Amino acid sequence: MTSQPKEAIYEALNPIGERESPKYLGINPRLDTLDGKTIGLFDNAKRECPYVLGKIEKLLQERFPAIKISWFRKGTYKQVMWDAEKEWAKNLDGVIAMCGD
Repeated sequence: MTSQPKEAIYEALNPIGERESPKYLGINPRLDTLDGKTIGLFDNAKRECPYVLGKIEKLLQERFPAIKISWFRKGTYKQVMWDAEKEWAKNLDGVIAMCGD
């Protein structure tokens, strides 16, 4: 009589390892007005972004004459530019992001 081999036990490991979860900052309160504020227009380099954001910029300037607009356009939609984006956003009161075609 032959004995059956023991069943193998495998341990699954995460190749990323353990890491701390990012701190959740929450959503900032809504601005009471856009007049006199500096608003960023974020363009993720997709085809229609400049046209849509350009229209949004004109509408905002008509409605809020004292608004200041700052643009940020990624080189390509796949490009990661965290440091440049953070630096750009430092002095903004709010951001409107266009992500898509």
